[in-house]
Amino acid sequence: FLSQIIDNNGCKSPISQSPVRINVNTAPLANLNPITICSDGGANPGKILIDLDGAGSSYTVTIVNTINGSKDVLSGLSKPSYTWTPNHFNPDTAITYSIQSVSDNSGSVCPGVGSGTVTIKPIPTAVLNGGGTYCQGSAVPLSLKLTGIGPWKLVYSDGTNPYNYTATKRQDTVLLNAAQMGNFTYQLVSVSDQNGTGCAGTFSGQALVQVIGAPVVKMQIE
Repeated sequence: FLSQIIDNNGCKSPISQSPVRINVNTAPLANLNPITICSDGGANPGKILIDLDGAGSSYTVTIVNTINGSKDVLSGLSKPSYTWTPNHFNPDTAITYSIQSVSDNSGSVCPGVGSGTVTIKPIPTAVLNGGGTYCQGSAVPLSLKLTGIGPWKLVYSDGTNPYNYTATKRQDTVLLNAAQMGNFTYQLVSVSDQNGTGCAGTFSGQALVQVIGAPVVKMQIE
């Protein structure tokens, strides 16, 4: 570092050289990346990868979400990354996560920088129920119980032919026309919600339907 003093008369002092120590602080960084964006709230949870960088060896990251505004404070994290499994879940709503703050143990005076958002979506589910004995030509109701983000696109089968159906309510009803006599087993083949193919749906249940002929009354005049 070079310095020189100049007075009001323009007189200059000799140029002096002095060592100066400059500390360059590195801002701690954290970035969110999706690993698994679909969650059932149980055996198949959503997962988020947190990338970390900076001068420190231990990081603290505060994450907020859109479901209830609560904060998750993750401490003691190490570079280069940490895999986090959120414990928040709503079967009917997607949850978006973002970083509120990040710091490390380097003593840096620079504010931490957090970036990236991750949205975890609920896996759509469908349960089919119903069945019974109906007369030919009558309407046969099959009930659906759904979770996820509607509307839902479903494919169901009578054991031979597939049929498409769009459900708009979490508790919905499929009305079948009992056109042919016989015994039929109705089962779901697939379900998806407005998340598209991003989250593969799960389904269960069946309906056993028996269609019989309407009684025929014959009158004979003697």
